[in-house]
Amino acid sequence: MSGVIVSINAAELADTFEHMRSWLDHNDCTPANFDVRTNEPDTVLIHVEFDRDDLAEAFQRDFGGSR
Repeated sequence: MSGVIVSINAAELADTFEHMRSWLDHNDCTPANFDVRTNEPDTVLIHVEFDRDDLAEAFQRDFGGSR
């Protein structure tokens, strides 16, 4: 299983979730795990686990995350 962590500004959370939902639907993907944590007052960390490495790599590339 491969995980990706995306750090975003809390003010962008709703738009980012909408974009991620569209991306997951377009790639016919259901994440193995999807977790949201606050890092700092204005920062949210989104951790997504994938069963396939190629999907994790594509998600990381498209959302600027780290693995």
